Amino acid sequence: MDNGELKESRNRYFDLFDLAPIGYLIIDGQGLILEANLSAANMLKMPRPGLIGQCLNRFFVFNEADSYFLQRKRLFESTAPQNWDMRIVDNTGSCFWAHLNAIPAENGTCWITFEDISRQKNAEIILEANLRLSEYAISHTLDELLAKILDEAEALTESTIGFFHFLEPDQVTLTLQTWSTNTLKTMCSAEGKGRHYPVDAAGVWVECVHTGAPVIHNDYASLPGRKGLPPGHAPVQRELVVPVSRNNLIVAIIGVGNKPDNYREQDLETVSSLIDFCWDIVASKRTSEDLARFFNLVPDLVCIASTDGYFRRVNPAWQAILGYSDGEILATPFLELVHPDDRATTLDAVERQTRGQSILNFVNRYRCKDGSYRWLEWVSAPSADNNLFAVARDITDRRLFEAQLEDSLRLLNKIASRVPGVVYQYRLFPDGRSCFPYASDAIRDIYRVSPLEVRDDAAQVFAVLHPDDYREIVNSIQASARNLTPWRHEYRVKFDDGTVRWLFGNAVPQREEDGSTLWHGFITDISGRKETEAALQKSQGLLKEAERIGNLGGWEVDIDTGQQTWTEQVYHIHEVDLSFVPTAERGVSFYTPECRPVIERAVRRAIEQGEPFDLDLEIITARGNRRYVHAIGYRDQENRRIFGFFQDISERKRVEIELQHKTAEMEQFTYSVTHDLRSPLVTFQTFLGYLCQDLAGDDDERVSKDIEFIRTAADRMQNLLEELLEYSRAGRMESSHDQAGFRELVAEAMEAVAGQSLRGRVNVQSADSDLKLCGDRRRLLQIWQNLLDNAHKYMGDQPSPRIDIGFERDGEDVRFFVRDNGVGIKPENREKVFDLFVRLETSGGGVGMGLAMVRRIVEKYGGRIWVESAGEGQGSCFRFTLPGALNTVDSKTDDMKRISHGS
Repeated sequence: MDNGELKESRNRYFDLFDLAPIGYLIIDGQGLILEANLSAANMLKMPRPGLIGQCLNRFFVFNEADSYFLQRKRLFESTAPQNWDMRIVDNTGSCFWAHLNAIPAENGTCWITFEDISRQKNAEIILEANLRLSEYAISHTLDELLAKILDEAEALTESTIGFFHFLEPDQVTLTLQTWSTNTLKTMCSAEGKGRHYPVDAAGVWVECVHTGAPVIHNDYASLPGRKGLPPGHAPVQRELVVPVSRNNLIVAIIGVGNKPDNYREQDLETVSSLIDFCWDIVASKRTSEDLARFFNLVPDLVCIASTDGYFRRVNPAWQAILGYSDGEILATPFLELVHPDDRATTLDAVERQTRGQSILNFVNRYRCKDGSYRWLEWVSAPSADNNLFAVARDITDRRLFEAQLEDSLRLLNKIASRVPGVVYQYRLFPDGRSCFPYASDAIRDIYRVSPLEVRDDAAQVFAVLHPDDYREIVNSIQASARNLTPWRHEYRVKFDDGTVRWLFGNAVPQREEDGSTLWHGFITDISGRKETEAALQKSQGLLKEAERIGNLGGWEVDIDTGQQTWTEQVYHIHEVDLSFVPTAERGVSFYTPECRPVIERAVRRAIEQGEPFDLDLEIITARGNRRYVHAIGYRDQENRRIFGFFQDISERKRVEIELQHKTAEMEQFTYSVTHDLRSPLVTFQTFLGYLCQDLAGDDDERVSKDIEFIRTAADRMQNLLEELLEYSRAGRMESSHDQAGFRELVAEAMEAVAGQSLRGRVNVQSADSDLKLCGDRRRLLQIWQNLLDNAHKYMGDQPSPRIDIGFERDGEDVRFFVRDNGVGIKPENREKVFDLFVRLETSGGGVGMGLAMVRRIVEKYGGRIWVESAGEGQGSCFRFTLPGALNTVDSKTDDMKRISHGS
């Protein structure tokens, strides 16, 4: 070969040496680089001239240099080629995996070739890590698995911190799940595991959420928009964050940080490959733990059973409710736990499931460990592997409540049956439908329907409403529902046989969750009251007609002169001669002292203000007779006069006073029904409403209190009715006309109150007389007994209580008296004490009918009764006459020999 060929061959050799895709190095025995090709220089990131003379071990990872020296020793000892894998650090500090081959050469040198095998090596490392994680996941929790993944990611990237977050499906909420072991152990004490917070509140690392791509921050401190780190958080120099995506949604974020040098694409690929491989394991583990957590936390009894009759798995609720341990439950055929009476239906339910049917709302009883039984309501469905998945709810308390509710309803119906009217609930639905969810049996009398007939539809009730009242009733119900105001209405019903009844309804509404309105109320028949009102209105009409056709006298007064002119009838009314010359002053002088200021004021107002008057007044005629007159007056301003009409209404007044008295009695009676008797009825209504609510709330204590209130109201009603009955009887003259002595009547009355006298240390004194009375002995006795009872009640606190009983003569009249030194009576209350149901002192007890009954008896015997008292604390003296009962008066008995009781 000539020199030219040799030169050309040498050039080709050096071209191959420089341009080969692998690195070539020639080193001496000391490890110094003698030659290097271009690929080696590029791979080591150093110019070839600068590479010559460098020690090869400079480019090895410090803790792996021993491997190089070991291989070089073997090379020179055996002269056989050596190859191995190790990491090489280039001139910039970056590290990559290389496969090295060493061949000995002449003069103590050797050839070394190397190539970058980082991808292959990383794949192997990641695969090994994934295998470790897969095995680890089998026996560890989700949090432990995530921490292990972070630990692997840290090791593969030479990082010192790691974190893992879940991103919720809304893509705006993060859940901090865990930190790496090293982070928690040495670098981070920040709390917040499981804390949810928005993406926008996180640091710059959430840029990966907005872009959907991994991010690398190799100079964290210089980043704009940093939000700072929470107290205890590890300091961050650099970070690498990778989002995990599934089905176009980011589901998690994994990050590592604080690598000694910069993060590179290789680190990114490593972390991405690691989490991509592990995610399915993580997702499966998360789902499994969520299901297990749900299984264990459900308060109902959840189980998996086999068609062979055993449970395969049960949740903790079984032990909490039935008392058995898991082992006891799983080892016992479930049919043995079922109540004997329910086993047949249970077997049937299991059989149906084996045919592929699901079971809903199946109920049976299971035996507890203590021997008691619990009611369970089941929902169960079969699976393809012959297992049954079932959930049972303990409904024992509900069953007990239902039983108690039935008992309560029976009690309520029993109570409601005693009430004079229908107790009911009325529901109006938003769509216009209505019904009576509850009605006492009295609805049969009120509407002629049964409670069952209107429970779901109120149409039969509305069908009997009087046509003239129908629209008004509907409007009042709608107004009550709209404004939630109490419904009170009087209306009529009309039945097919023509019967018409008046009803009164009273109910309180409340709004329900479904938008319907529910009333709790009471309806009673008021036909009798309406008939009374109609009769009263008719009487008033007849009275007005009688006044129209009556004989009226006319009069006239000259405003300027005071001259008065009368018609003849006015003279007759005043019982004066026609020669009498009337004047304004003379005319006024005929009025009683009580009426004189009234007529003077009325005339003055008529003159000065033109105000007409229409008065019933009392006059004393010229012959001394008292007469009631009806005076009407008007002003005639044009003629400067006042004129009017004058009528003797004495007879009418007598009748009217009697009618007023009877009307007052009727009003008192009506008042007792509508007020005193209504008060218990209102209590019934109110506490029946409360009773329904308390029954629904299962509040036994309040239910008992509600019933006690109702019972108390019923007792009060009974007492009032008995007193009213006695009062009404007191107004009837009995056919019996017994002769009774004053002495005997008073002694018997004193004996009846002897207990009060002794307790109060009251000294009771009575005149001893043979005075005889004729009449109903029982009624006469009630006079003195009630007066004595009243005196004891209002004796007050004093050192020497005393009551005197006797009578006084006034000509032929005899005035009886009962006098005490008790609390006395104010002047304005002297007439009120005889009214029905009036009690001036609530501490006295009773219902306020004693004195009213005394007056009623006295008046039936043609007498009158009044009270005298100097005022409070001055005692009282009740005086009365009994002309209709008086027989003879023995004047010899007027001595003051006393019969005494008390001290």
